[in-house]
Amino acid sequence: MNIAEFSIKNRLIMWLMIAISCFAGFQAYQEMPRFEDPEFTIRVAQVLTAYPGASPEEVAREVTTPLETALQEMPEIDELTSTSSDGFSEIEVEIEFSAAPDKAALQAIWTKLRNKVRDAQADLPSGASVPYVYDEYGDVFGIMYMLTGDDYTYAE
Repeated sequence: MNIAEFSIKNRLIMWLMIAISCFAGFQAYQEMPRFEDPEFTIRVAQVLTAYPGASPEEVAREVTTPLETALQEMPEIDELTSTSSDGFSEIEVEIEFSAAPDKAALQAIWTKLRNKVRDAQADLPSGASVPYVYDEYGDVFGIMYMLTGDDYTYAE
């Protein structure tokens, strides 16, 4: 006997199954956790250091390189990107997802990163400021807006 034949012969059982499924689905929907704006975790931090009056070459040699060398010792880092400009060093640190699957693990890595930067601070020149680790910009919610119109192309 197949399902179609069984459901035709046993209508009462099928109506009960449908009612139970609808009730269970509605209950599951009501108890489902949800956010109006779900949060997402950004696994990127910046290490910012000012070195007033220095050229980009001096900043790269005296500030960026010692900090990068210290940070490269961390196995959790996926990618390091640095920019040295007039009197300013910016290092962007991206953490591997497998190293920090949740916020608690990520906070532990940020603490380790701050400790590495603090240890490397002794190798920086006396004119350089204290390096600042900026990791708080990831605590945001994403919003996307889209505007369309009949007389406009997608690029416009």
